[in-house]
Amino acid sequence: MPKRYDRFVHEENIRRFEKRLEAETDPDKRSILRKLLAEERKQLEHPAEAPRCEIGKTGQPVGTGLAEST
Repeated sequence: MPKRYDRFVHEENIRRFEKRLEAETDPDKRSILRKLLAEERKQLEHPAEAPRCEIGKTGQPVGTGLAEST
């Protein structure tokens, strides 16, 4: 994937995690969201140092610990 798409994805993930963090009240989920935010920010600032997200068999990112909420 071209680098410009990587940057876009990281920026969108950061916005999404920040929005979810504002509304989340569960301490465990808030902790996970803060960790995910830190990882996305690191990938945005230092893309060569940060590991890429693994994709599971279902096509969903592995290890986020969060179910999609709508």
